[in-house]
Amino acid sequence: MHRFESGRRLIFMKILRLYSSIIGSLSRKRWVVAFLPLLLLLFNMVIFPSIMARGNLQPHDIMLHYPAGDLIEYVQGMSPSQKTFSLVFHTTADIIYPVLYTILLSVLLFLTSGKNKGYQSSQTNFGLTSLPLTIFFFDLLENAGMIILVILSKSETPLPEVLFSLTAAATIIKWIFAGITILILGFTFLSYLFRKFKNHS
Repeated sequence: MHRFESGRRLIFMKILRLYSSIIGSLSRKRWVVAFLPLLLLLFNMVIFPSIMARGNLQPHDIMLHYPAGDLIEYVQGMSPSQKTFSLVFHTTADIIYPVLYTILLSVLLFLTSGKNKGYQSSQTNFGLTSLPLTIFFFDLLENAGMIILVILSKSETPLPEVLFSLTAAATIIKWIFAGITILILGFTFLSYLFRKFKNHS
């Protein structure tokens, strides 16, 4: 059992190091930092509003917090066409979007906290670069919860409330990690500016 746990931990660390290596490579491409924010803006200003308007959707994942009861009422009140739009939304745009913001946040954390000598051996910088993956993970859990709820929801057979509670919890945890990540990014950015100012003074 101990050997299995050690092996699983080793695989997990290899995946994180591979991810960190990819982020390091992307951070050397200036177009990434310029292009990704524009792409995210396109999603927020055009793609998401268009899908929501056409499908008459009211996604709960943009809220910081919502009671499970609100989600129950929303899902059970969806029409067949709304369910179709919801499934399309949560299996396409709402998966691509987390990929984009996760990469952007990781690149920004790499540039502001890890672009220095000894980065490869720095566990702190390695952890900071991987931090946005926690947001991505809970965002995917949230999407998976919504997909399951929409597919299984039927007015004659109510779903267990725990499924709605778990989906709502994933949303809360996602936003908690998002807040932590933004705060850390703000700190690393100020530190980066301080280092630049110090080196030029």
